[in-house]
Amino acid sequence: MSETVAAATSILSYVEPSLVLPFLTSRFHLALETMTATHQLKTAVMSVAFAGRSLFLTSLSTSAKELHPAGDSNTFMDLLMISLSNALLGMDANDPPKTLATMQLIGSIFSNISTLDDSMDDSSFMPMIQMSEWLDEFLCRLFSLLQHLEPSSVVSEGSHSAATSGTFLVEDGPYYYCMLEILLGRLSKSLYDQALKKIAKFVRTNILPGAIAEVGLLCCACVHSNPEEAVSALVEPMLSAVISSLKGTPATGFGGRGVLETSVLSKAKPTLSPALETSIDCQLKILSVAINYGGPVLLRYKD
Repeated sequence: MSETVAAATSILSYVEPSLVLPFLTSRFHLALETMTATHQLKTAVMSVAFAGRSLFLTSLSTSAKELHPAGDSNTFMDLLMISLSNALLGMDANDPPKTLATMQLIGSIFSNISTLDDSMDDSSFMPMIQMSEWLDEFLCRLFSLLQHLEPSSVVSEGSHSAATSGTFLVEDGPYYYCMLEILLGRLSKSLYDQALKKIAKFVRTNILPGAIAEVGLLCCACVHSNPEEAVSALVEPMLSAVISSLKGTPATGFGGRGVLETSVLSKAKPTLSPALETSIDCQLKILSVAINYGGPVLLRYKD
């Protein structure tokens, strides 16, 4: 129902912005004052997300002053700044609806901007927000969210989930990946490098069996935005780590790494430690998702 209301509000905001947008603004501020009312906050955030483009168009319009009783032409841009500043607080592994609404909001806002950078001149979008600082905080919140996710379905011991299975971030809608693709695709070169460095470190130092698909999609969005740099920073280290781990496993003659003798095969029982097996399994599944947009850049690793 909340999505239906948000969609209807979005349509009406184009038809009669002078009535709808001030109402939307007041409801959002009211929801922020009562953040413990999760359902109300989710609806307010989703409404702003759906009306994002209308808010942008109206805030840039010469008639914006006529749409707000106070005559403040920056009212709707202020709403976008406030919503973006508070959006990070909505990313909570224990509250899927609010988290998805928050990601929808972030994607909606940034989809209206061609390039995100730290420009602070008057013509820049939201001059009060330092994008590099916001990006750092966003990634910290995102990493914390991924670390606290739990799979939607319990996997029995000894079985392996598919790379595409995951938590509510991938099973309850496309908002997670869409947000990542939009955000990473619009970052300036310096901000993208900043984000890629932090993401690469996170992927390298964390093995998260409960968030394989989510981490894979994070890497996939990086590769989609800049295949050349992302493959070098993400795919290559994972490939090297997997190959290095497998080199230390016992050889039985299969795979061309030893002499195939019956006497050897009957005695050898090569196994991986549970920790190593989990690590390799996670990395391979993440790679299977991450390389989707690698394209010709991946040819250098064909051997």
